[in-house]
Amino acid sequence: MVEVYSTYGEVELNWIDDDVLTIFKGHSFNIHCGFDGRFNASSARLTSRNIYIEKPSDPETHQFASFTFPAADDSHNDTYECDYNNEHRPEVFSSPRKLHIIVKEVRDVRLVNGSRCAGRLEVKHRSVWRPVSNKKNSWTLKEAAVVCRQLKCGTAVSTGYIDSMEVQPVWRFLSDCDGSEFALKACGAVKEWPSSSTVHVSCSDVLIPPTLSFYSFMKGFIDDQQEGVRMFRGHSFNINCTMPPLFPGGHFSLLINQIKKDTQPAVNHSALFHIPAVEQNHQGPISCVYHYLNQSSESRSLYLTVEDNTDVSLKSKDGTEAYCSGIVHLGFKDGWGMLSFQSTVWDLKHASLVCKQIGCGSAVATKADKIEHQGSMLRFLSDCDGSESALMDCGTVSQVYSSTAIHVTCTGHED
Repeated sequence: MVEVYSTYGEVELNWIDDDVLTIFKGHSFNIHCGFDGRFNASSARLTSRNIYIEKPSDPETHQFASFTFPAADDSHNDTYECDYNNEHRPEVFSSPRKLHIIVKEVRDVRLVNGSRCAGRLEVKHRSVWRPVSNKKNSWTLKEAAVVCRQLKCGTAVSTGYIDSMEVQPVWRFLSDCDGSEFALKACGAVKEWPSSSTVHVSCSDVLIPPTLSFYSFMKGFIDDQQEGVRMFRGHSFNINCTMPPLFPGGHFSLLINQIKKDTQPAVNHSALFHIPAVEQNHQGPISCVYHYLNQSSESRSLYLTVEDNTDVSLKSKDGTEAYCSGIVHLGFKDGWGMLSFQSTVWDLKHASLVCKQIGCGSAVATKADKIEHQGSMLRFLSDCDGSESALMDCGTVSQVYSSTAIHVTCTGHED
């Protein structure tokens, strides 16, 4: 006779033909060849299209031999023949007994709320998907390693728990795993259990893309759905790169025009990159790359367009352009306005920002300039320390009525 059983897990019999069995992929199984008790078998053979195995029979009874397969895969989907010989006529083998094994794909493990290879663990049992309880006695990194292997997601990076603060029916995993198995239910079983704390697993393969956020005083936050932003040359901007809390550590790189500009460690799963003054060579795609172990993933790209026009200029009272000395005009709401001397925070460090931005070196002086008629002007509201590259990077404006404007005199050339 020939018997087949799975060491752990599940085997399905086809009741139409007892010589046809279905075994789940990844589960271990044994083919047990038993012999007629009237004869002492010397050895047994197990053959198929892909294998030929001959081994001695059990040394005590000489009545059976077992052939172990650690993990069922597609190559085991075959017809097997088992026969035996005896010590008196080793060249003669018995008539074979045939067994057909069907290897069935099993999808009873998944990671959700993250990516295919990182997230909350759910197991399918009795056709029902449920999270797995975080019982410390039966869930460790060994069991997580089996999950990652079964999902073809590399090795286990970490396992932890998620507390929903609400008790719900989950599966409690009862383990006998050593971490080398190919399917979770091949080394354990599940039972229903109430819990609010469920297992989270992160595997090494297929990192999800990081999130890129763009921020500038000039433009503000960019919505995730937008594909680009326009900026004036000289303004600063920040790029914030963020990963969900799935992987401990790692580091981020900032790419501008596919060139690595900076690298920072991931602190609290994020990194902030500061570009103090945008230049023409910054124009192009910007992206974040997250690196963990030997894996990396890249965010969506944000296309930056750099405009040479500035939002600061110096003009004479008649409105003509003035060379490095004149009344400060700022771009505001698709128009221009004179900067009022009612801006009480205004001083030489602010004037130097104007000179730096328009390429006129540093500030020599700044003063009030009387205008003939009172009218609408712009009042500057500041958080500047003088180190910035553009005036509107550290402040904003509001509209006021005034008759005095700010006049700035620069050195007349770039330092």
